[in-house]
Amino acid sequence: MAYRKTAQTRSRRCQRQYAPGITRVEPEESKNRRRKPERRLHEVVTAGLVRGEQQRQLAAEAEVARTAAAQRARAEAEAAEQARRALPCRQCGVPEAGGLCGVCRAQEDTEALLRQAVAAAVAGCGRPVDSGAAAALAADAEAAMRAHLQRVCNQIRQEGGNEVSAKVAGRLAAESLLHERRRSALRALGRGPEAEAEAGQARAAQGRRRHLHPTAQAAEQAAETAAREARQRTAEHLLAARSTAWLAAQTPAPAAEPGLQGRAVVYAAGAAKARASWLPDSAIQRVAELTSRANFGSREEHSTGSFSTR
Repeated sequence: MAYRKTAQTRSRRCQRQYAPGITRVEPEESKNRRRKPERRLHEVVTAGLVRGEQQRQLAAEAEVARTAAAQRARAEAEAAEQARRALPCRQCGVPEAGGLCGVCRAQEDTEALLRQAVAAAVAGCGRPVDSGAAAALAADAEAAMRAHLQRVCNQIRQEGGNEVSAKVAGRLAAESLLHERRRSALRALGRGPEAEAEAGQARAAQGRRRHLHPTAQAAEQAAETAAREARQRTAEHLLAARSTAWLAAQTPAPAAEPGLQGRAVVYAAGAAKARASWLPDSAIQRVAELTSRANFGSREEHSTGSFSTR
């Protein structure tokens, strides 16, 4: 207790001795130390407010630009749509038909569906698409389907329908014919040797996993399911491949452009003049023979290269 009292007495004596000087100096330094972080905080807050205002201005300008661009795009689309609607029909010439009137549009759709139906019929026959039997089958199927579509359209006209309703009925009938031909082709191709081979492989592969099934009956059912799915996939693949091949064979090859043919002739004449300036007479005659046999510029270039190699 005596020691504690002595320590307290010394502390009070030191406070009385040094307190006046400390009281005169510390307030000013404390103010400076306190104001420095306050100024720094004020600067940081002010800079943040300025950045936020700049970001809001940039976002507003970007929003205005996006709105203007969207309005321009909408106006351009509306103008293009109005111009398209003002176009006459490119087939029958009906004004303001949007490029194709309802009758001609239905007719085009019907023709496309009819070609697909004929292709499905040819694909399901199991013969090569470029054979005479396939061509005869395609002609018979197309004639029969066109006769059916004509009967449907005539029936609609007799019942008081206009030309548009008759063509639409013909398109619906063509869709029904296409679905029917596809189903028949899939059934025929599913019984073909390719589908049977794929089904046998799928059945054998599933049979090697018999241990994964609880009973032999379940394993046999899984094998049959796999074989049926493989047969269906093969039939669909064959139908798509053969239909595409037949349609490609019926599409005429694009004719060569007259401009390209003219350039090829000019190139051949210029090349002949260039050769005449440095080749002997026998070589010129040989080149002329090769050039006369060529039909296109690429073949003429190939003949010239062969002669140069020799």
